[in-house]
Amino acid sequence: MTRVLGWLAALGLLAGVAAGFGYAPREAIQGNVQRIMYLHVPSVLTAYLAFGLVLSIALTAVASKAIAGLLDRYRILGYIGVAIIVYVGIEMVYDGGFQVLAATGLDETLHIHH
Repeated sequence: MTRVLGWLAALGLLAGVAAGFGYAPREAIQGNVQRIMYLHVPSVLTAYLAFGLVLSIALTAVASKAIAGLLDRYRILGYIGVAIIVYVGIEMVYDGGFQVLAATGLDETLHIHH
């Protein structure tokens, strides 16, 4: 799958270059020099996105290490977290059941009111 995506990316890049340098009309004042923007601007935006992605991954790693340290030191935080997750799960199933009954009209049929 990765190999296919690589070939599709290369094909897309070639299509973009062909469209930017071949298909796009010449600019009236700058001529062909202006066409470099069709390649340069998307490249810069892609670089910004890649930098942001790497930065977010790095910050996530730092935060997870800090949280793991806290959970290792204070085990009660882990138990509190599990209790919150169980409570929210039960609440979602309970309320979701009533929403499904209301959406299907079964609450009126079965005379169930929340």
